[in-house]
Amino acid sequence: MTQPGDPAARAGRRIAGWVGAGTRDVASGLARGVAGGIRWPDHELRRVQRRTLGTLVFAQSLGGVGITIGIAVAAILAEQLSGSAGLAGLAQTMQVLGSAVASFLLAHLMGRRGRRPGLVLGYLLGAAGAALCVVSGMVESFALLLVGATLLGATTAANNQSRYTATDLAPPDRRARSLSLVVWATTFGAVAGPNLTGVAGRAAREMGLPGLVGPFLFGLVGILAAGVVVAVFLPGSARSSASVPASAPAWPPSRSRTR
Repeated sequence: MTQPGDPAARAGRRIAGWVGAGTRDVASGLARGVAGGIRWPDHELRRVQRRTLGTLVFAQSLGGVGITIGIAVAAILAEQLSGSAGLAGLAQTMQVLGSAVASFLLAHLMGRRGRRPGLVLGYLLGAAGAALCVVSGMVESFALLLVGATLLGATTAANNQSRYTATDLAPPDRRARSLSLVVWATTFGAVAGPNLTGVAGRAAREMGLPGLVGPFLFGLVGILAAGVVVAVFLPGSARSSASVPASAPAWPPSRSRTR
């Protein structure tokens, strides 16, 4: 049996918790609540879960602002660039399409590498989309706006996937509460984003940019900030511990007496 002072036990304690999984094998072990051959106790999992929820709530608020502030003026910018009111809704259509495609791709990545890399990639793609939307207004390119709106949809996918990340380490009787808490955090961005449109437009004009790209510029900052929060603070052990094998030794393991 592994003893508390053994190097394997110390290594297991270091790689468990918020440090995260560096390899697929480690991620698989943490997925079962086991690292270094040790089954991690409930209080340690609760600590990691609290850190996970706090990180996701903060990131969701930033990401919500980033996605809603740009979409609030996307139709107006699309009409201005295309010169057709009939094409005004195409930017939002591409954003929804991009969200659907990104959801599939991010879910596949998370299944192989864990939640954190998938969420960070989603926010990075969304930030790239917001940047393209800013450039599209500067060069007056409707096609570039559609590409940017499509990539921007990855932020929506990342925000949606965050809801399930919140349930990974939650006990069965608290999974619904954890998920709803993250969903609630999104409403902050949904309310704050559109209300910042005027401020963003004025800021863009003061920088010599078209006023309609200001919301996308603010959105770029918000989305990047959400990605940084997830990359730095989100625990890497994102899988439910409900499937921990009963045979796994508990931590700290009991000392065996020898006669």
